[in-house]
Amino acid sequence: MKPTTSQPTITMEEYFQLADQIEIYLKKATDKGGFHTLSDAENAELKRISELVSQYEKDIKVVPLDAPLTLPEMLRLKMFQKRLTQRQTAELLEITPSRVSEIMNGKISISLKVAKQMYLKLGIPADFILQNA
Repeated sequence: MKPTTSQPTITMEEYFQLADQIEIYLKKATDKGGFHTLSDAENAELKRISELVSQYEKDIKVVPLDAPLTLPEMLRLKMFQKRLTQRQTAELLEITPSRVSEIMNGKISISLKVAKQMYLKLGIPADFILQNA
């Protein structure tokens, strides 16, 4: 059997246009307090365009993202993966949100206590922390 090659369902230009539309719906839902505040038509459209974008991402060959090289990059990645806000991250690390901001911006070094919490609570490898702290 001959392997089939899948063609993207939308163009790259359409992909970016749809991604922009998704952002508009997400902002509207966030500003109003949740997705339940969107109309049925808006929710249906958001679902439709999200499926198109998702299918496009499956159809194209995606270049892998570069691995984090710094502790702030790794912290951002872990926050994204775990869908954590700065405030939630601060609670996990047992520090203030402003301290998280300073770490994320590379303005301060981390303490041993914070390094341990990053390892235990966020799953950042200990060797990465030691090499990049």
